[in-house]
Amino acid sequence: KELCQKARISEGSFCGTDQKLQEVEIDMDIYGTPQFPYNWQYTGQAEETEAFTLKILCRALLLIFKDEGETDTGKADVFVDGHYKMTADPRINGWIHCNAVILFSETESREHIVEILPAPGEEKKKFTILGFGYVL
Repeated sequence: KELCQKARISEGSFCGTDQKLQEVEIDMDIYGTPQFPYNWQYTGQAEETEAFTLKILCRALLLIFKDEGETDTGKADVFVDGHYKMTADPRINGWIHCNAVILFSETESREHIVEILPAPGEEKKKFTILGFGYVL
């Protein structure tokens, strides 16, 4: 959950930590190591929904979110600099894994504001932000 000094996060209603994660064998661990254990989960239990907000100075940004097949998982809308960018659908493939999408790729770094909210009608469902990848 720690980022570079050029980023600021306000987790809003995404204040949970998802424990049910994709696992892979690493080194001598034949039982699997959870991927992205330091994540931000929207649990669907918030009285009021507050956006997850990331302010970051970069030229390219990837969003990594959890994909799974559970029926209590919902979609989230992603906005970049106040403009709708995409709806992240965690049920596309139907099995637990990490899903990375490019939010933007530009030639020069500048400050961007990314906001993530449950999609309309999905406020009572879960959504997990696993992490971000960025290019300065």
